[in-house]
Amino acid sequence: MPATAPAPDGVISPPTTDGRRRRVPRRVLVGVGAGLVVYLGAAVLALVSLPWEGTGDSYFHLDYAYQLWHGSVPDPRGPVLDSPVHPDYSSEARQYASAHPPLLYLLAAPAVGVLWDSGHWAMAIFVMRALVLAFGVGTYLVLAHAGWTLGGRYRETAAVALPLLATTTTVFVRFSSEVYNDVPVTFFSVAAVVLTLRALQDGVTARRALLMGAVVAGGAATKSTFLLTAAVAGTFFVAATLWHTGPGRSRLRAVAAAVWPSVVLPALTIGWFYLHNALLSGNPVRSTPKIPVEGRSPRTLSDNLTNPEFWLIYPKGFFGSIPWRDLDSVNRIASLALVAVAAAAVALWLVRHRPWQRLVPGAMALAPAFLLLHLAAFQVAQLYHAVGYGAYNWRYFLPTTLQAGLLLLAGCLATGRVGRAAVVAVSGILWIAAAINSFWWVGRNYPDLLGGATGPAVLPAAADANGFPAWSPLVCTVAAAVALVGTAVVLRRTDRTRDVAEQTTP
Repeated sequence: MPATAPAPDGVISPPTTDGRRRRVPRRVLVGVGAGLVVYLGAAVLALVSLPWEGTGDSYFHLDYAYQLWHGSVPDPRGPVLDSPVHPDYSSEARQYASAHPPLLYLLAAPAVGVLWDSGHWAMAIFVMRALVLAFGVGTYLVLAHAGWTLGGRYRETAAVALPLLATTTTVFVRFSSEVYNDVPVTFFSVAAVVLTLRALQDGVTARRALLMGAVVAGGAATKSTFLLTAAVAGTFFVAATLWHTGPGRSRLRAVAAAVWPSVVLPALTIGWFYLHNALLSGNPVRSTPKIPVEGRSPRTLSDNLTNPEFWLIYPKGFFGSIPWRDLDSVNRIASLALVAVAAAAVALWLVRHRPWQRLVPGAMALAPAFLLLHLAAFQVAQLYHAVGYGAYNWRYFLPTTLQAGLLLLAGCLATGRVGRAAVVAVSGILWIAAAINSFWWVGRNYPDLLGGATGPAVLPAAADANGFPAWSPLVCTVAAAVALVGTAVVLRRTDRTRDVAEQTTP
């Protein structure tokens, strides 16, 4: 155990004072900003070109916000919103979003309610999509912070590259531009994971404990799958507290001080909703029992566990979880290849360099186990969803976006001197895949809205049909391309002191 003495100013366990507190160089800020433009280029392109009809459950998420504006939590027996883009949905026997906690919908309710009632339904959808995109931007910034504070010798590179790689995955882009709650819960999940890693790194302060409590309350109020993040992160948050508690202090009191905000704040703010669900269905995370959905055939636990596709959902989903039109499953094969190459590069680097032999014993040694257990928890969540009438979908793994970015970043940096060039190349490929996914999705599902447009004209025609300038997809593409060049220039200059030191070390 560390021999640091406890601090008297409310610190539960004192932080270290290492180089991560240095001022962020301007080039890093420029790189983070340029990377943000790359992400926004893909997400805004998807937002303006996706028809207002939206996809899947988006109508039910809108209806949830609308019902809240009119004073009620949605009844699971059906929606009420009269939608010009979904004229038949108001007769549905179920409100599929009713099981979700209400935070996202509370934030959107004033705009959705007022705009919809005044006849500006397209603007209501746009505002709610923009709100979801704002959570995507927040996730990007949390990832940049994680890269800087947790990146060690690679902090400058990680601050720029980690968010760029993590947020240009096709599914993250896709659900940043649509009315779903997956990206909002990802924001809270990534924040909880980063706070836990910081706690493992240098201890749990009173401020960090309160911040974790607020994050847990926000995540639990957004989507029930966040409870998995809360459980795994909470376990390692306690481990961090025990490790960093100084001699002569009560470990029980330190743990209580660390975890009470993460228990009390969610219970006081959103506990009522989980009780509401339990009274409706007998299950705190569901508003209705599992029943047939969209003609799907039921799958048993054994059906899922013996299905190779269940185990390959994650590695096959970086370029989109549904095969692209007329290309069979090329995107999923390419995604599997990308993940395999990244994992192989990391494994080879570990074998050659054996970094564990140089590690100083500490709580951060638990970080790999924490990140892997967090990822495994969402494989279990996918299994829980799929047993019965659920579908496989990579979006259920979005709360593990940090792990996706770390895998790609580590794979790139493991290639050595070309590592930063590999970051730019991979993020560019991811961006192109996200754009192809937007192109494919619109062309396949909404041909009647495109006025006969085919090929490269699909996205401009879709944007025009939405009331946006036909040239807006081109602007998004050009802006992202220029910004990606900017990140390449910045990445060449990051961590140069470390590079020189490594090159001159015999």
